Amino acid sequence: MKKILTCMKCFQEKGKPNFNMELQEFKDNGVYVYKCSQGHESYIVDQAFKFERLFDIAGFAYLDGYYREAVASSTSALERFYEFSIKVFLKEFLESEKPIEFEKTWKQVANQSERQLGAYCFLYLLKYKESPIAIDNKKVSFRNSVIHKGKIPTKEEAYEYMDYIYKYIQNELRKMKENFNEDIQNVVFDELILKRKEAKIPENENIITSVDSILISLAKKMRVN
Repeated sequence: MKKILTCMKCFQEKGKPNFNMELQEFKDNGVYVYKCSQGHESYIVDQAFKFERLFDIAGFAYLDGYYREAVASSTSALERFYEFSIKVFLKEFLESEKPIEFEKTWKQVANQSERQLGAYCFLYLLKYKESPIAIDNKKVSFRNSVIHKGKIPTKEEAYEYMDYIYKYIQNELRKMKENFNEDIQNVVFDELILKRKEAKIPENENIITSVDSILISLAKKMRVN
């Protein structure tokens, strides 16, 4: 998978895009630097959250026939969705704090997925006054067999698992948008600030935000089954 980059400064100056585009490998920090043929340097920030991008990667892995990688990437997407949800749930209480404070706290549980799930469950209870829907035990067992025991899933098994995770995330996103849409927008803004700071983009440089067509997207209206 690669990201298509183009120069928006050319578009602003000439009223039309510069079709001399560049493909770059996806970056973990979501920040890209692109210098066009006219010498313009642009800073492009991927607005997609990690869970959105990871599920996209899972989809491409599935289409390419890498079913084990599709299961692993969709599992990672779910875990990063928990992280995103925790940020949204906490926004009410950390509204005046800098986003870096969350990152400093998250480092204490970053390598412990069970603790992350525990934080998600109790914050979910606090915000919704109800327990979150647990992932089906059969899906958990299947995931563990693939990731920890080296099971090679069939095409059908991978699709069924991905479909389950997709619907789970989409349903929770819909519910979150209905109840905490303002907090979601604030978390999106915080994320852009954090990416800019971590990438050390100069203060005098404007950034261009980018959202590609992805399977799970905060920017799109969602249909839920």
